[in-house]
Amino acid sequence: MTLSWPESIELFLQHLRTVKNYSTHTIEAYERDLRFLSQYIDGKVGKDGIHGLTTSDLEAYFAHLHGIGKSNKSILRAISTVRSFFTFFVAQKQILDNPAKAIRSPKFAKALPKTISQNQISTMLSSPDLSKPTGVRDRALLEVFYATGLRVSELIHLEIEKVFIDDAVIQVTGKGSKERVIPLGEEAIHWIQKYAHEARPKLSKSKPQPWLFLSTHGKRMTRQTAWHILKNHAQKQGLSGKISPHTLRHSFATHLLESGADLRSIQQMLGHASLSTTQIYTHVSRKHLRKEYDQFHPRAKKGLPRKNDT
Repeated sequence: MTLSWPESIELFLQHLRTVKNYSTHTIEAYERDLRFLSQYIDGKVGKDGIHGLTTSDLEAYFAHLHGIGKSNKSILRAISTVRSFFTFFVAQKQILDNPAKAIRSPKFAKALPKTISQNQISTMLSSPDLSKPTGVRDRALLEVFYATGLRVSELIHLEIEKVFIDDAVIQVTGKGSKERVIPLGEEAIHWIQKYAHEARPKLSKSKPQPWLFLSTHGKRMTRQTAWHILKNHAQKQGLSGKISPHTLRHSFATHLLESGADLRSIQQMLGHASLSTTQIYTHVSRKHLRKEYDQFHPRAKKGLPRKNDT
């Protein structure tokens, strides 16, 4: 049976939902990648479906992604998506060979995570207007963001019943539906309580909602709203550069490491499946240590080039 692009994509996405149990956000990313691929193949190669595609067709597609300025991260994700897609249809005996199997992932230099300083974070946290319910909500949201290093999807899905004030922890469901427990600091607890008592009832409009952070419509906040809140308060305080929810996540991990936290503990709090993913923060910390040494050690040879400062 010959499948069209829409049919094959939907069949694969259904597999991700029911068998793989992937999150909605992850499935949406797969869908975007595959629809972009289908548009390119249909328009440039002239093949309306997965049958008869070659490795050369796919190599031309990935070269196209590079040519239109897609980031290295986006290209690597697209390669992974396409590999999984065709592997599925080989297993389903819809095609004999996987045309993506021979494609090698390009080796890109791994960029260090973008972080902001503790002073910059303190400045941003002081930005919300606390005379308004949304301002109290924003302050609580930013405090929890920085206190826990949550992914934005985890933050907006955080339920009230998963916030344990007495134990000073939250319980989070992360990637692959894996649950983890993350400590809360005193500042985050203070602002959660203030928000829950003073602001959240006004936003919920007395309609029960399980989610901790609500929109002005009294419903669960979207990823876009959470991102906009962060960007808005960063810009109000004149913070330069592109700041995203991931910036706070990276800053959370880096500041913990700089203060002496164990890498394995940071891995558990971030919800990384592998310690190797967390180890990128050691490079950031190494730069911090070098800077501190050069600034404060009385015998530091300032101004001389050093190897391995990254």
